[in-house]
Amino acid sequence: MITQEQIIMLQALANGCDPTTGELFPPDSLYNKPEIIRAIANAVFTLQEKKATNLPLALSKKMKAKQASNIANGNPGNHGLRWQPQDKEHVINSYKEGEDLRQVAAMIERKPTALLSVLYDAKLINTDKQTKMFIELANNRKAN
Repeated sequence: MITQEQIIMLQALANGCDPTTGELFPPDSLYNKPEIIRAIANAVFTLQEKKATNLPLALSKKMKAKQASNIANGNPGNHGLRWQPQDKEHVINSYKEGEDLRQVAAMIERKPTALLSVLYDAKLINTDKQTKMFIELANNRKAN
């Protein structure tokens, strides 16, 4: 399990600082590249969310059993389970960046069509666009 001290170290890296000395990294450092900063900041956010939503052990076991059942039945692991806020945020950001929804769905263990409701609720797509995208995703699944 990650400690608060480790999260603070990652935050320092995301801010371009050496966590051991507090000194800023040089401008040409790997830690000053925007994509690296963004990746570390997203990781910190996800870790903080997971730490904040630490589920009781019984609920966690129930979720793991549901995920195992989903996989055994040919569904993605998180099919039918409550959405985590960080997963919704990931779907929204990925859509805005033009990423393939099938890849995003696989990463968060959801059906691609399930992502459409998140995009609709976020007012990124309207009903017509949602229907069109659903048909495209369903047709693509049949073709594979």
